[in-house]
Amino acid sequence: DILSYQLKQFNIDGEKTIIQNPSDIHKKTYEKFEFAVHEVYALDVLISSGQGEGREMDTRVSIYKKTDEAYQLKLKASRMFYSEVNRKYGTMPFNLRNFEEEKKAKMGVTECVNH
Repeated sequence: DILSYQLKQFNIDGEKTIIQNPSDIHKKTYEKFEFAVHEVYALDVLISSGQGEGREMDTRVSIYKKTDEAYQLKLKASRMFYSEVNRKYGTMPFNLRNFEEEKKAKMGVTECVNH
């Protein structure tokens, strides 16, 4: 499903969502709402020049977002990476290129993503 989210300060996954092409289950459980003045939304738009069917690619992820999950990281590089993410980005998305030591960040993000 393609979801568009309401944006709030320090939160890109707001409470209000817009579901494009909802399934029957989503149609039954989805709560309708009205837009309010000064609300902001991030709209996901997909365009295809082919059949419109997605497929897996071998491209690497370059933008990450911290989740609310808690896990005791084992590697020092992972703990340092996570600490820097909390300090610099909080709940907002980030790119590994923005880290001073990108190689260490790549090592640290691996354990974080796997757990």
